Order: sequence, then C-alpha cells, then structure tokens
Amino acid sequence: MAVAMPFAPVLFQLQNEFGQQFKDENYALLQGRDVCAAMKTATVSQIRQYVVPNALYTFLVPARESVAQLQGTATTYLQGGNVGFQLLDFINVGGKHRLLQLIYKMMLAHEQGPQFQFDGRQPSARAGITCVSPHVVDTVYMLLYNAPYSNELMMKEVLEKLRRSDKAMAQGGTRFSAANLRWLYTVYQLMNCRLLRFFKYYAHASHLVHHLRHSLVHVTHRQLYRSLECFALCLVNLQHDVGFLQALMNPAYHGVPLTPHPSALGAIRYSKPKDAWFECAMLARNAAVVIARIETMRGLGDVPGLELDECLDSLAPQPQLWAPAVLRYLPRAVRAYYTRRTPQPSARVSPASVRQLIGARPEHAALLRPGDAAAESALAAFYAAPERQALFLCVVWVLHERQTPPPMAVVRRVLLTFPPLQMSSHTSALLDFIVACETERGTAEPASATMQLLNDFMFRFQLVHHEHVVFALTRGEHDLRTDRMRLLLTRYVLLESPQFSERLDEWHRLDFQGRYWADFEHWKKQDAYLARFPEFFEFEAALEGPLEPAPALSLPVYYENGMVRLLPVLEFALGRMIEAEDRG
Repeated sequence: MAVAMPFAPVLFQLQNEFGQQFKDENYALLQGRDVCAAMKTATVSQIRQYVVPNALYTFLVPARESVAQLQGTATTYLQGGNVGFQLLDFINVGGKHRLLQLIYKMMLAHEQGPQFQFDGRQPSARAGITCVSPHVVDTVYMLLYNAPYSNELMMKEVLEKLRRSDKAMAQGGTRFSAANLRWLYTVYQLMNCRLLRFFKYYAHASHLVHHLRHSLVHVTHRQLYRSLECFALCLVNLQHDVGFLQALMNPAYHGVPLTPHPSALGAIRYSKPKDAWFECAMLARNAAVVIARIETMRGLGDVPGLELDECLDSLAPQPQLWAPAVLRYLPRAVRAYYTRRTPQPSARVSPASVRQLIGARPEHAALLRPGDAAAESALAAFYAAPERQALFLCVVWVLHERQTPPPMAVVRRVLLTFPPLQMSSHTSALLDFIVACETERGTAEPASATMQLLNDFMFRFQLVHHEHVVFALTRGEHDLRTDRMRLLLTRYVLLESPQFSERLDEWHRLDFQGRYWADFEHWKKQDAYLARFPEFFEFEAALEGPLEPAPALSLPVYYENGMVRLLPVLEFALGRMIEAEDRG
C-alpha cells in the first residue's frame, strides 16, 4: 500500500479525464495507435468495470447518423472510428467480453440486420443503414483472437445459426430475407478471411462441413455462393486429422454441442451418406487430395470401422478421373481405390460438334440476330437441360472467334439459369474445348488471339472466374508433363495475363499485409482495390443501363476479392505443377 498510494492521484486524474472525454464524445485516446494511449486506456479498464468497453462501442458505432457506403447505395453502414489491435490487447478480459457482447447483440445477432439506439429509444433497425461497419467486423475477429476460449460460446451460437440456415436450405423453397443474406455473407467472409486460424485447432473444426453441406447445393445467390465455395475450400484445406474422415461418415451429426470435444459424444456409428458431399467438381477433387494427405501423414489404422473407400465414395456422385502421372503421388490406398474404379472422363466437346450445333439448331438465332424474343425463349429452353449447359460457353467462344460476338444481355440471361455450383465444371469443359481447338490447328503454342479472348472471358466480360480457369487447367485429369498446350495456358493465366498482372501489381502497391490484424488501413486498401477492379457476380460486367432480369441483392464485401478467392485454388494447383516438374 505504501508503494501504491503515491500513484493514487494520477489514477484518479486519469479516470476523471477519461470519463469527461467519454461524456464529451472526445475519443482522442482511442484514436491513437501508440502504446502510451493504449496503456492509459487499459489502466482505466482495470479501475472502472464497463467505462472503456462502452466508450469503445460508442466510438465504433456513434450515436450520430453519419452514413457511408461499402459498394453502393444497397450496402450502407454507420461510419464510426477504427480500433487498433494494441488497444484491445491491453484492456482487461472483462472489458473485452463486454465489448464483444455489445457488438454481437446489436450488430450480428439479429436476422433483421444491425440494431441502433438513438436518442435513448429502444434498439431497432434503422432505415437507410443496412450493413455493419467494416471496423466493427475487424474488432470482432481481434477480440476473438484476444480471448479465444472464453468467447467460444459466442462462436457456437453463430455456428448453430449457420446450421439452422443450412437445414432450412435443405428443405427447399426457403426464401431468406435481405438482412439474413447480408448476415450470412458477412459471417462467411469473417470466418473465411479472418477466423481460419481460430478454426485450425478448434475442437469441432472437422465437423464444420456439416454446416455448409446443403448450402453448397441450394444457394442460388451467386455472390453468396462464391464466398461459400471459397470458405469450403479453405475449411477442407486446413483439415489435418482423421476427424475429418469421421465427419464425412457421420451424417447423424446435428451441430456443435456444448462439449469439449466430439469424442465426448460417445461412439460414432459410421455410415455412408445417401447423397454426395460435394456436387461441385472443384470441391470434390480438393477434398480427395486432402484425404490423401491425411492418409499419408496420419493413416487410419487405429480407427476401427472407418473405411477409406467409403469416405472417397461419399465425396462426389461419381469417382473422379485422375491422370496416371498424378495417381503415382497419391498414397497406396487412395491410388488403389481410383485404380479399381473406372471413372468416366469429363465430357469432351469437339470443335466440329460445336460448329455443327450452331448451324443446325435454330435456337441460336438469338445469338446471331438479337431482339427476337421467341428465339431467346427457345434458346433458354434448349440449354435448360443440364447435359447441354457445358456447351453454351463453347458456343459463345466460337462466335467470338468468328468476329460475330453474341449480345451479352442474351448470354447473361442464359447463364443465369445455370446452377452456380456447376460453373467450375462448365469452365473445365470450356478449357478442354479451347485446348482441342488449338490442337486441331496444329500449332505448338496457343495463338495470341486465343489468349486475348481467354483474358476477356475472365476479366473483361467476367463470364468465367479466374480461379475456376486455374482449377480447370490443373485439376489432375491431364498430365501436364505431356500436355504442352495446357501447360502454356496455365503459365499464361498465372504469369502473363495483362489483366491479372495489373491486379497483382495493384495488390503489391496497396501492400495488403499478411499480419492483417496489424493492418490498420485494410479497409481503405480493399475499397481502393475494388474501385479500380470492380467485380461482378451475375455476368453484367460488359453491360450498361437497366438489366433484365434485375440484379440480385448486392451484399457487403469486407475482405474478399479475386486475389483472395484465388489462394485456396492456387494451393491445389501448385501441387499439380510440382508433380509436373518431376521428370523421373
């Protein structure tokens, strides 16, 4: 006491000063990112119970209405301050919990959207404010990393909401409100781009695929699906233990229970699910590679009742075809599984068949003579059959090669009828068709016009996604060592494409940091990147003016962009390219 008492006047003065600033809405201490300001705020948090978290929340979500936009008038948020990770590190644990509870209760716990409290009234949604501030979302993940175990209950509540949404999608015909779609997209971005470190050693991480299973099939909102697809790739990529295979064979799993570990649930009765886990070819192939990695590093010998063949059977409706050069790098048990099966190769579309199709089917008049409503209806009906959908991008490609580009409005209307989960397969069919066309010409390298048109399809028209093109070229069905044309196209889309090089240069110029929690200016960088390279999710990149049909609801983008979505696919592609480099 004798040592501490001389400091009492300083503490009281600091406490009174902070309290007065809080009342006057003066947040100078919270705006500073220096250690001195953080220590002053942390000291007050030790003395007063809720003064600091209340001040931080008011700083993040101010009582005054200052509305800003994320990506347009449909994505608006209340503009507040930004809190650095140093400040959150030093305040006491009770203050962290209080701040996280306030944010979750007011911003993330409501299906009606964020709630605001102005002029002492009850919390309610506010007209004209539809989204959560990007700085509030940043604060959430930093608080979760500051005290991960004590905040696990909140994560379980979020995961339970995702499971209920996934179950609702499985029932079919469910229509989610705009606020619910924004909440789902916000949470998926948060988990995919900021909480993967949290999930890597999370007790129930291996079972999180159960929270995405039906959503990956039934989501029709294309922007939401792209985020969901990227999260599914990342979630499967981080699996490193046999628990993932147990999750695949445990269809009776019903969410995250309040137990320390899934083993506390008792013995698991393994059974093969009725439906395949992944109807998307890219997700199924990625999961097969992850299972091969687990088999190589961990093995299944000490897990009674778990059959590797049944796990691989459950991934896709049909076994995938792998090139012999790829199979040699898979573990013996996985290689034996694919050797015993006789999977069918992907549907091959020959250049001659596409040219014949354009001339023989009168429905394609809508692509040659725009404005014919009857021809447009006939075209949409013709490509409504799933077995014909892979042909459509090939038809559009041929028309562009003939210098008779089809009207993009008609192309968009047809493509919008295709399920989002099949777009990676349709892109694979297009790339196989391009390779066949170049091989038919007898050239040793792809023509410059071909590479320019592929560049336009990816970035100018945005008819296919860059990550899907990379996957299509390196998916493992072809031997890159003997397929020079495919290897050169891979080199082009990753290293030589002018549009991709511009995006990569801008990414480096803005200096997105790997230590993202220390990147105080991340949102400004993200906003600048998307302003220069806007992204479109419904094939409207080349169109102007009113669209028919009208675009779907625009969702708030906080962290994702084309570079982020490329990373998990690049991890898959690098494995195939390393294998192709081996000449043994």
